[in-house]
Amino acid sequence: MEKTFQEEKEYLEKTLLHFEEIIEDEELRLKALPRMYSNDPVLLASLLSQYNTKLETLKRCENKPYFARIDFTSDETGKEEECYISKVGVSDNDNNLVTVDWRAPIASLYYDSNIGEASYLAPEGLIKGTLNLKRQYDIKNKILNSFQDVDTVSNDEILKPYLNASADNRLKNIVSTIQSEQNKIIRNPLYNNLIIQGVAGSGKTTVALHRVAYLVYNNRQNINANQYLVIGPNKFFINYISNVLPDLDINNVSQLTYDEIVKKLINEDFNLISDKNKLLKLVLNPNELFYQHLKVSISFKNKLDEFIKDFDKMIVPDSDLIIKGYKIISNKVIKKYMIV
Repeated sequence: MEKTFQEEKEYLEKTLLHFEEIIEDEELRLKALPRMYSNDPVLLASLLSQYNTKLETLKRCENKPYFARIDFTSDETGKEEECYISKVGVSDNDNNLVTVDWRAPIASLYYDSNIGEASYLAPEGLIKGTLNLKRQYDIKNKILNSFQDVDTVSNDEILKPYLNASADNRLKNIVSTIQSEQNKIIRNPLYNNLIIQGVAGSGKTTVALHRVAYLVYNNRQNINANQYLVIGPNKFFINYISNVLPDLDINNVSQLTYDEIVKKLINEDFNLISDKNKLLKLVLNPNELFYQHLKVSISFKNKLDEFIKDFDKMIVPDSDLIIKGYKIISNKVIKKYMIV
């Protein structure tokens, strides 16, 4: 249903009241937890962390509770759904949706579909219908300044404020301006391997972090947030994204450099030569770090290829796989699939 500016303003005011009520409820629950679970410190610590995280997310979104709206009519039900898209999904006391999380299946219509026939993939299957409205909002400090109806998200006027913002703000605000190509990467199925290529500053890290946020949200029943791992090239990168992840509602996701992973896996501490000292040694004595040249050479790459090939052959058994007298799989088939 089309809404005038005044009607949209009134809806915003109602939404803000819902946010205030929910924040107040969460604060009361948080205060009650120590009394309710005083005999179970482990469970108490877990619940305190969950409630604190939810409360912080709600407070971060309170000044701008949503950034877009879509109206979608399902072919199956014939009912039009009015969805206000936000960084966080919120329901009222009657369990009616006030805002829809940007990672929810139906929110993909905002990023991928134009006005007209559209569909999105939900847990119950493909939902087909008609996208009747796609609207973007300019809300600052709980005040609706303007809105405009669009056909695609890539609207220059909408993108301008984010392109002029600092790098930190661009990273935090991309949920409002995710492009269709980026959305396909972010919402790609969990078990698909992806390699994303792009020049420096093209948004690879931004898209990767939003993908983590999407996976954490949509697989939370089966995978805990602490089972995800972000690997960074150095501590500067890790520290940078650690400040951004909470804004995307990602908490407890591990963030490590490669050497930190190695230390953890081999359970041994060691110190690496810093890049600064490497450069200094190389300038003073080019032979000091000759292996640095070797490691980036073609001959080193060829030797690694030979080793991997020999290793593959070594781990493949010479005979058929037989268990309790029954041949499960032949040696020929094993070699076919294990040796390239």
